[in-house]
Amino acid sequence: MGYCVQMTASAFSVSTENTGRVLAIMKKYPYRFELDNDGNISGISFIGFCLSDEYSAFQKAAQYILDGSYIEMRGEDGDRWKWVFQDGLCKNISMKRYWNDHTG
Repeated sequence: MGYCVQMTASAFSVSTENTGRVLAIMKKYPYRFELDNDGNISGISFIGFCLSDEYSAFQKAAQYILDGSYIEMRGEDGDRWKWVFQDGLCKNISMKRYWNDHTG
């Protein structure tokens, strides 16, 4: 048993020349990749239930993923974060939640 999650949004693109590389890196993870007619990856879906070590796999694949791609996730405890792909890197960005009533 692990930490259960849902993908809440994504914009994920990989050009044709790198499609095979990304699919090879991500082959053991529960993601479905959408391909367009030219062989570009044009979308991603999470088809699993729990996270494993895919963040490290996305870090390896980041050099092949187009800038501006992202994956938003929500954990079983309500935590939210996104993996953002930029300049060959995958960054993990946590959503900040706070009360906006100026009471601290």
